[in-house]
Amino acid sequence: GLSHEINNPLANISTRAQMLLNSNISPKDKQSLSTIIEQAHRAHEMIGDLMQCAKQPDVQLEWFDAKELVNQVLTNTPTGLITPAIQIVPRLPTVPVQVLSDRALLHEVLDILYCNALEAIRQGGTLVVELNSSAESIQFSFIDSGIGLSIEARRHALDPFYSGREAGRGLGMGLCKANHFINVLGGHLELNSQPQSGCRASAIIPLQLSRP
Repeated sequence: GLSHEINNPLANISTRAQMLLNSNISPKDKQSLSTIIEQAHRAHEMIGDLMQCAKQPDVQLEWFDAKELVNQVLTNTPTGLITPAIQIVPRLPTVPVQVLSDRALLHEVLDILYCNALEAIRQGGTLVVELNSSAESIQFSFIDSGIGLSIEARRHALDPFYSGREAGRGLGMGLCKANHFINVLGGHLELNSQPQSGCRASAIIPLQLSRP
């Protein structure tokens, strides 16, 4: 209900600003209206992310190849995150790894961990992507050569709206959402890091999630 009550005025603000933006106004006013629209959309996204963390997603189980999913995540890198100074080192099995889980939720988790690792080495470095499996579980690891997590960041990394980046560089919902989804998939997240020594972020789930 709160989400609905907040999104209604946000939509009203955005719609009215769009209408004014199309009228005969000065370039300075157009820039101000564009900022209003952008910030209204940003607030809407924050509400949406919080709702995803609060609600229990509908799990759709299917068999799929975890190796193929990792390759898909690495291929669809958001524009601007990959630079010539960043080296990606995949360490994946030579054969398919079949897993029974929710492909879409797992894709979201891996995408969050991947983008976080790229942000950590934005100025240059190495990112190792590993996929390891045992008889009962599968582990996806993203190991970056960044500056690592501070004590405060390690303590609050999974909290909603916490971000170690400067203001405006993220909503602070990524790891919170990834942790929620991975718990729904019967697994857990591990963050292993020391200051100035990079970070290893791992998502561990069962090879076969039991159907509800």
